[in-house]
Amino acid sequence: MNIVDNVLFQAIVQPKAPALAAPGTGIGLVSYGRLAQIMRNIAHRLSRSGIGSGTIVAVSIEDPIFETAVLLALTRMGAVCISGFDEQVRNIVRLDAVVTDRELPPTGSEKIVGVDLYWTHGEQETWPPECSSQIHPDDLCRITLTSGTTGRPKAVALSHALLSARIARHISVFGPQVMQNVRMFSDLPVGTSLGFQFLIFTLWRGGLFVFPGKSFDDTIDAFHDFGVGCCLSSPGGLEVLLKWFERYPALQSEIDVIMSAGDMLPKPLVDRVRSRICPHLVNVYSSTEASITATAPAHLVEEVPGAVGLVNPGSVVEAVDESDAVLPAGTEGLLRVTSPFAVDRYFEDPAASAAVFRDGWFYPGEIGSVEADGVLRLTGRNDTLLNLGGDKISPEAIEAVIAAFPGVTECAVFASANEFGNKEVVAVLVAREMMDEAKLKAHCSAHLALPFVPAKFIRAVHLPRNPMGKVDRRRLPSLLEAGSRTVA
Repeated sequence: MNIVDNVLFQAIVQPKAPALAAPGTGIGLVSYGRLAQIMRNIAHRLSRSGIGSGTIVAVSIEDPIFETAVLLALTRMGAVCISGFDEQVRNIVRLDAVVTDRELPPTGSEKIVGVDLYWTHGEQETWPPECSSQIHPDDLCRITLTSGTTGRPKAVALSHALLSARIARHISVFGPQVMQNVRMFSDLPVGTSLGFQFLIFTLWRGGLFVFPGKSFDDTIDAFHDFGVGCCLSSPGGLEVLLKWFERYPALQSEIDVIMSAGDMLPKPLVDRVRSRICPHLVNVYSSTEASITATAPAHLVEEVPGAVGLVNPGSVVEAVDESDAVLPAGTEGLLRVTSPFAVDRYFEDPAASAAVFRDGWFYPGEIGSVEADGVLRLTGRNDTLLNLGGDKISPEAIEAVIAAFPGVTECAVFASANEFGNKEVVAVLVAREMMDEAKLKAHCSAHLALPFVPAKFIRAVHLPRNPMGKVDRRRLPSLLEAGSRTVA
């Protein structure tokens, strides 16, 4: 089955129902019937451009509804799609074509197909003759880049069957509150693994998928106008949403459930989101390679340091030592994951694949433990350990201490050379108020060994994050270089 078939079925049984909304943008709102019509119109034009089954196509279009219609049309045609296009994408994936509304110089070997909203016009009643929904389950349909938090992103290719299995699993992983709320808002880009999964998951059920609006006012209005009951966000996105609700005390939240993915949820953020917006906040631990691995209501695991959720049925997570020996429950080690929902290699990258895929296991580079009750704890990454003159520690261990200080909303640390060339810890803080230098340092000194106490604290409006919402640690030093305000 083509993953788009269920979407087209909804267009038959409820053509007038709203399918996609992007308040304040070009198209704004489209029904299932109109979406199917637009997809057919686009498919005929793409077919005349020489794009068909098996073609690897990058899609870069500003209007989110138009972009989604192009992605769905391409997928129905049997093409393999990747969202977004830049030199990084070009260097990672060998593309056959780029479909875009931007002016791009023809510097690569791929075909550039220029589009505009006129492509949505027309009354095509059928799909192009060469477009068949009878695809093989193992045919590829989607390529997603990993977040690249610690280095060069990798390409992960998914078949129709594997992507369908990942999406269908949402029913058991998230339960009735998500299933009952068919009107969803997501601030995770469609180019991310979860962003695209929940787009298709919502359309499969005949629901309404709401993109961020042109302005935040438009987005908040859409929550009320469309009765949004479910929200998918990163911790950074949740912070923005929370600030908006706290700015307007009279604003009532009608959200029933929030899923947060992309990074650890800081406890101060959990407490404030649950108090002001929605008490049912679900933490999601996932990766592009292995999909959703652990989930749990935030309040269920918030007292367990580093807990990201309960390992989901179907996924197996183990902590191992350097020789790959499995460690006892609760013992910290290098984590590995195996799952029927995981891929076993990166797309056309055998060297990178060999580094993290071994004997049926995926090694995400995380350090942590699996408790006897199935709670998955993360304590750091194997490739982000801070080496301070031979004293090593995960940045997350320091960040957990700083985050416990009153007034700190979130933080991130990195190592920077001092005037003598030795590495010392620098902490970047996002805080609601000015910090007391003496108390902050005393707090850190009481909980950390001397080499790990930050030598400098700097304030920032927000932490740099990648599209998935994870802290982009590579950009942290630029805050120091830019002269962000020092508070200690």
